[in-house]
Order: sequence, then C-alpha cells, then structure tokens
Amino acid sequence: MTKTTSKLLSDLKQMDSYEDFRQANSAELVVPDVIKLLLEMAKSNGLTKAELVQASGLERTFGYHLLSGEKTMTRDKLLLFAFAGKLDLEQTQRLLKYAGLGMLYARDKRDGVLIYALNKHYSVYEMEKLLEDLGLDLPLGTEKSGK
Repeated sequence: MTKTTSKLLSDLKQMDSYEDFRQANSAELVVPDVIKLLLEMAKSNGLTKAELVQASGLERTFGYHLLSGEKTMTRDKLLLFAFAGKLDLEQTQRLLKYAGLGMLYARDKRDGVLIYALNKHYSVYEMEKLLEDLGLDLPLGTEKSGK
C-alpha cells in the first residue's frame, strides 16, 4: 500500500465511475488478513504462535482454533492477542480496524483503560487486574474459567 486513505478518498470523489477507481487502485484496495497480520506483528516482537497463545491466557486448543480461523475472533479475543503479542496502540487499532471490530475509543471507560494499558505495555495479566480493580468486564469472559 502506497497511497494514503485520504488520497484514495480524493481519487474516489474525482472518478467518473467506481469501476474506473477500482481498476486504477486495485492494489491499494486489499485488506490484510487479520490473523496473518497479528502473527507477523507478534513475530516481529520475538513471539512464536505458541508463545502468543500461552501469553493470551486462553485455553491452548481454543487459542489455536482462533488463530486458525476455526473459531470466530471477537473483539475481546483480538485484544487479548494484542496484549499477548506485545503490540502497541497503533498496531492494535490497525488490527481492530481491519477486523471490522471497532477501534478502541478513549471516551469509553473500558476502552480508555485498555488504551492506557497498551501504552504502558501491560501484560494480559496486568491489564485484566486493572480492569478487575476498576470493576470493568474482563476480556477472557467464560474462556478463563473453562466454560
């Protein structure tokens, strides 16, 4: 991808037809596979898939099912993997955007805590402890207890 989103939007507004826009920008309109992108980001931080699953706190088989696409990746599960993969806020927002799961929003109390924890490079455990201390929902939900 070489064009900015702003440039693509400008091009789109100026084209006579969407087909013209699509043909001229086909290489720019590719959305990366979220799981592949997550694994690449985690790898760049020195983590293997096995280490990513372990650090997520999810049950091992369930974690692998999520990363293989056999199970549906929810927003909270993707956030767990972002923390486990030692991703920063920008990388996490990018994953959420490409997954269509809603980027973190600072005005939302829980999202604000997650943004804070990402910026402070919290582990999954530290992030969950902070959420718990503030009486907010934990991302692990029923998976942590094995339900």
